[in-house]
Amino acid sequence: TGGGASLSGPSTVAGPLTLDNGLLHTGSNDLLTLLHGSSSTTGSATSHVDGPMRKVGNDAFVFPVGKAGQWRRIGISSINDQDTEFTAEFFDSPYTNTTSIGPGLVSVNAIEHWSLARAGTADDARVELFWEDAAASGITDCATLVVSAWDGTSWQGALSTPSGSCTGNDPGALISNNAVEYYDVLTFGSNDGTIGVDEIVSTAPSISFNGNAIQVRGNTAQADLTLLDASGKAVLSEPVTGDGSFSLPTLPSGWYSAVLAPRSGHLPARTFIVVLW
Repeated sequence: TGGGASLSGPSTVAGPLTLDNGLLHTGSNDLLTLLHGSSSTTGSATSHVDGPMRKVGNDAFVFPVGKAGQWRRIGISSINDQDTEFTAEFFDSPYTNTTSIGPGLVSVNAIEHWSLARAGTADDARVELFWEDAAASGITDCATLVVSAWDGTSWQGALSTPSGSCTGNDPGALISNNAVEYYDVLTFGSNDGTIGVDEIVSTAPSISFNGNAIQVRGNTAQADLTLLDASGKAVLSEPVTGDGSFSLPTLPSGWYSAVLAPRSGHLPARTFIVVLW
């Protein structure tokens, strides 16, 4: 109905859940559970689940959740076991800690967050976070967005792919490229470009900086050395045969990635060394 409805006790849905008009209020003792194979409409700002809801199974699923008329969905996918259970809820407030951040993260969202509790199995899932209004959710830059999860001590970012728009009142979404490592609390984060970058420190050829030069050691094959700035623009490109030292152009301070790409199979496909200038 237009005014919404509240569950009185737990309720289970085995087929489709249709949200048409009005909010469905749930609680920990009045939990809505959708069984394996069930589905749901996406919901809307005027019709969504206000409170926790549970999904059982290995189906990809988007929880049509929100709070107080703010519709903010969260999705799960790439689950193996059909006995896996995820319970999701949206909160229109920041998590109690938004300042303890892990490597690669610059900040996390200070407007909203989701809870996503796993039970039944230890199966992991890719997670997708949605915004319906970029400005209302504090979203401004798709290039730096990552799904971020609270590990109990600090926030950890996961390499992610955005879709939609990060400007004005536009909608969009952000999905983790792989299964997230932590659940319970998730939100949007901003990263410095180093999340998901491998650092090779021993078995592969090494790259180091000495004054205003790059030095390559341990290289046994023909390769190409490229220095990229934080935007991915190449600021230096040199062919390398064996060891060598290469002078750097004058560069502004910031993060740079030195990439050694071999022309044969003797070396790892790519070697990343991330440097703070």
